[in-house]
Amino acid sequence: MKLPSYLQRNRFGIYYFRRAVPEALRPTVGKLEIIRSLRTRELRRAIWHGRALALQLEYRYQTIETRMAR
Repeated sequence: MKLPSYLQRNRFGIYYFRRAVPEALRPTVGKLEIIRSLRTRELRRAIWHGRALALQLEYRYQTIETRMAR
């Protein structure tokens, strides 16, 4: 199974979600990237949790962009 680009493993085998914040939103979000532990060593579970987190972030980014456009 191929590892998505936003997933990484640390030296202990725990998967992490890591994704850059879009440049236009960095001043509002206050971060360059979002890093979250998925608290699992299982690849399938990490992919499932990573996809869910990616969708949540996209929704939040769209909400922020909409508010900024007003």
